[in-house]
Amino acid sequence: AEAMALSLLKLPEWEAAANRDPALKAKLVQLGSKIEDKLGPAPELPKAPEPAASPALAVAGAAAPVSEAVARPLAASPVVAPAAALAVAAAAAREPAPAAAPEVFVPPPRDFLAAAPSFLEVAPRKPSKGPVSSLASAADETRHMLRSGFKAMADIHFEIEDAKGDTEKAMSVFNELAPAVSRAHFEYTRHTRPRTDYNGEDSASEAGTPHSMPSRPTFSFETDYLAETLDGLAWEPMTVLKFLHSLRMAKRIHAKRIQSVATMLTQISPTYRDAVRSDQFLMKWLGVIRGESEPLHLVSYGFASSLRWATWHAGWHWVHRRRHKTDVSEKHHKIWTSRKESLTQSSELPKEVIEKLLDAAWSAVQHCVIQRWPEEGRGLAQTMMSWIKPTDDEGPLKDEFLEHFQCIEDSKALQESLCGDLSWMIWNMAWHVANKSKNYSTDSQQALVRAERHLQRAFRGVNQWRGVNLGGWFLLEPGPCTHFWEKLPPQAKEQHCEWGACAALGPNEAASRLREHRKTYFTKEDFAEMKAAGLTHVRLPFGAWCVVGPRPGEPYVGPCLDQLDQAMNDLEAAGMNVLLDLHGTPGGESAEPPCGRKDDKWCSENWSAEESLKVLGIVAKRYAGRSCVCGIGVMNEPSETHPAQNLTKYYEDAVEVVRRAGMRAGSVAVVLPIFTEYRIGEFLGLWEQNFAAYEDCVFDVHFYQCFGRVWSMKSLEGHMEAAKTREATLRSLPMCCVSEWSIAFPGGVAPSDEVKLKETYKRFGEIQLKAYETATHGWFFWTWKDSAGIDWNLQECLKQGIIEVPKGGRDSDMYRP
Repeated sequence: AEAMALSLLKLPEWEAAANRDPALKAKLVQLGSKIEDKLGPAPELPKAPEPAASPALAVAGAAAPVSEAVARPLAASPVVAPAAALAVAAAAAREPAPAAAPEVFVPPPRDFLAAAPSFLEVAPRKPSKGPVSSLASAADETRHMLRSGFKAMADIHFEIEDAKGDTEKAMSVFNELAPAVSRAHFEYTRHTRPRTDYNGEDSASEAGTPHSMPSRPTFSFETDYLAETLDGLAWEPMTVLKFLHSLRMAKRIHAKRIQSVATMLTQISPTYRDAVRSDQFLMKWLGVIRGESEPLHLVSYGFASSLRWATWHAGWHWVHRRRHKTDVSEKHHKIWTSRKESLTQSSELPKEVIEKLLDAAWSAVQHCVIQRWPEEGRGLAQTMMSWIKPTDDEGPLKDEFLEHFQCIEDSKALQESLCGDLSWMIWNMAWHVANKSKNYSTDSQQALVRAERHLQRAFRGVNQWRGVNLGGWFLLEPGPCTHFWEKLPPQAKEQHCEWGACAALGPNEAASRLREHRKTYFTKEDFAEMKAAGLTHVRLPFGAWCVVGPRPGEPYVGPCLDQLDQAMNDLEAAGMNVLLDLHGTPGGESAEPPCGRKDDKWCSENWSAEESLKVLGIVAKRYAGRSCVCGIGVMNEPSETHPAQNLTKYYEDAVEVVRRAGMRAGSVAVVLPIFTEYRIGEFLGLWEQNFAAYEDCVFDVHFYQCFGRVWSMKSLEGHMEAAKTREATLRSLPMCCVSEWSIAFPGGVAPSDEVKLKETYKRFGEIQLKAYETATHGWFFWTWKDSAGIDWNLQECLKQGIIEVPKGGRDSDMYRP
C-alpha cells in the first residue's frame, strides 16, 4: 500500500489532492516514513466526532474487503478521482481477515470487469498523434488497451476450448489482445531503455553537456504497474498461455505472431514467467527445456539486446570507478544489477548459462577498461611509452572471460555459432565503452558496429530476405507498368510520373483506370512463381495517398486500403514475407518520379515529416497482426539536400510510432534509408550517438551502376570490380539491407552481341549477389516485371537463367563482421 500510494503521489495533481484533505493526509502518512518524507508530517486534527463519511471514505470502506489484485487496479485507475484512489490505497493496508484456506491463486471471475465499480471503467481515448512525449499519457493509454484486450475475453466467455472449437471467435479475442500486449511490451522496453547520446555520465559533465542517463531506475513504477495491471486483470496465466498454444496449433498461419504475444507476456510479468517454469509443456513450447542433443542455435532479439545493455552499463560503471566518479559509477552499477536480475529470471535459456554470460560480461568490461584506464602510480615515461606501444591485450580478466564461454560451450546448451556470436557481441560492446570513454571515436564506432552485427547473427542466424520489388503496383512508374502507360491517351502518355498521368486523365478516368490496375497488375500466379523460384520476400512500395488519400490540390487516386488489404491477403496465402515500403511520402522526399511526382521546383521543405509519421502509424497499426510482415520502410530515396540530422530525427520518431502501433522489435524491422553509399559515414556517426533508439532497425542502401556520369566513364571490368567492393561497404554497416539493385549498365558499356550480353549480365548478377549476401538482412531486386529491359526484369532473368536465387539458409559466415 505504501509503494502504491508513493507511485500515485509522483503526479503533482495527486500530491496536491492529498495535501488538500488533512484527514486523508494523516492516514497516508501512517503508511510509512517515505510518505511522510514526501508529504511532510501529519497535520494535527481536531479531536471532534468523526464527520459523516465522505465519498472518499465511502470508497475506502467499500475497498476494505477487496483482494489486493482488485484493490491495486482500482487505486491506480487513470480515471479515479485522486482522493478516492488514495483512500483505496490506504484501505488496502488494513488487517486482512484470517484466511479460510491455504494460499491458492484464484483467477478473477468472468464478470470481474462488468461488476467492477463504475469509476473503474475507462473512457475511450483517441490514439496519440506522433511520438508519446508524456510518460503519464503513455501509461494511461497502455492501461486502457490492456483492459480492453482482457475485457474481450470476458465478453465472449473465454475458454481454452474456444481455440479448438470456434477458431474465428478465438482469433477475434486474440486480435483484441495482441495489440494491447504489444503496446504494453513497447512501454515496458521504452521505460527501461537508456539514452545513448552520452558521455556515460548522469550529471552535466565538465564541458557542460546535458546529462544522458535516465533519471529513473531501470525498472520504474510504470513498468512495475504494467505487470500489476496484467496480473490483476488477466485470467490465470496458465490458462492464458495454454489458450495461446491451442490457438497456435489451430491457426498455424499466425503461429509466429501468437508465440510472440506469449513471449511478451512472460517478459512483462513475473507471474507469467513463474507459470511457464511450473509447467513442462509450456517450457518446451517456449523453448526453455532442450535435450542435450538440441542445443539452442538462436536467441530472441529481446534477450540479446538486454545482454548487450547489461554489458554497456557494467562498462560505464567500471569507467567511472577508475575515474573516481563514485556517484555516476553507482548509478550504472544499480542499473547493471537490475538488468542482471531481469536476465536471470528469463525463461529463454538455462539459468546457469545466463549466469555464465553475465559473469563473462563482467570480466570483459573490467579487462577493457583497465586497458584504457591503467592503474594509478605510472610515471610520465611509462605513460608516454603506452601511447607509442600499446599494452598487449592480455591479462587474467580476459582469461576469465574465455573460461566462462568455454564452460558454456562444454554445457552443449548453445550451438557453437551462437556461443561465438554472444561472446563477440559482449567483447566488442566492452571495447566500445572503453574506447568511447577515451574519445577514440574510430575504434569506438567500429567496435559498436561489430557488436551489432554479432547481435544480428545471434538473432537471425541463416535467415535472410531474398526478395523482389513489386514496382509499379501501388505507385506508378512508366518502366515497371508500361502496359498501363501504353493504354493512356496521348496527353497522359507523355507524363513520366503518377502525378502527371492522373492530372492528365482527370479524377474520374484516373480513379477508374487505377482501381482496375491495382486489382489486376500482380496476381496469385505471380506470387506462386516467385515462391517456386526460391524468393522468400517481397518489397511492396506504396504512396501515402493509398493510405490517407491525396492532399488538397493533388491529383492522386486514393485511399485504396481495401486493395492493399487484398494484396496482403494474397501474399500471405502464397507464403511470401512482406516489407511494406512508404515509397511516396506526403510532399515527396525528392524531386524524382519514384516518390510519385517529377517536380523540378521541389525543395526539401515540401516534404512533411509530421504527415509521414501519421501515415506510418496507420499502416503499422493496420498490419501489426500480420505474421507475413517482416519490416516497414519509413521512406524510399530521400534527396541528398535533406540534412542527415533532420532525417535521423524523423527516423527515430518513426521507430517510436511504429513500435507504439504494435509492430514489435524482434518481429518487425524498421527500415531506414541511407540511399546512396556516399552518405554512410555521416549516418553512422549519428547512429552511434543515439543507437538505443534503433532497436531492430535496418539501414537501407540502393546499388545502381547505371545512373550518373561516374558510371558512364567506367569500363566493363571497372563495373565488375566496383560491384565486388560492395561486400566491404556492407560489412561496415551495423545492420543493413539492399532493397534495390539491378544488372543494368549505362549505355555503351555492355557488349552488343546477344550471347556475350547474356554472359555479362549473368556474371554481373553473380558478383552482386555474392556481395549482397553479406548484408545482415538481405536484398530485393528491382523489379519483378519491367519493360525497360531484361536488366530490370527479374521474372525474365529467372526464365533465361541469368540470375539464380541462392537456395536454403546462407552460411552465417557471409555476414560475419
